[in-house]
Amino acid sequence: MRNHKLETLLVTLIVGISLGSSIGCAPKTAATANRDITMVIASAGAAAAQAEVAYNNKTIDQTTTNRTVINDLGNGYEQARIAFQAYLNAEAAYQISENLQIGACSPNGGSASTCQTATAQVNTANAQVQQASTKLNEAVSALSTKTKQVQSLK
Repeated sequence: MRNHKLETLLVTLIVGISLGSSIGCAPKTAATANRDITMVIASAGAAAAQAEVAYNNKTIDQTTTNRTVINDLGNGYEQARIAFQAYLNAEAAYQISENLQIGACSPNGGSASTCQTATAQVNTANAQVQQASTKLNEAVSALSTKTKQVQSLK
């Protein structure tokens, strides 16, 4: 039982985060990308819950391999959830640093050194967003693979 909507969403998500835009003509907004990520993670959580019920009801063979695959999806869900929260936190910190930079670098904002310090903080925050984005892409990609494995259990 393949979830083509989930797979399509995942591809759009990874490309969107990596390139800063969606597949198609218009750029993907941050809100849309975040909603997509939420849906991928939530869908994987639902798949894990359904597989757990099926395993316990013996509609999925109760083998060590199947148990491991279901547990791996649960772990992947948690890793993706944590990576997404880290990304959201990094993005929020970046936005705050940008606002501070605007004030520090305004004509009435202060000295050149204050502006340079604020600019350095923005650059640091931006690097943290990029690092969090990379980790999120990796976690969501692994989550997609694990979701497919669970959906193929019999």
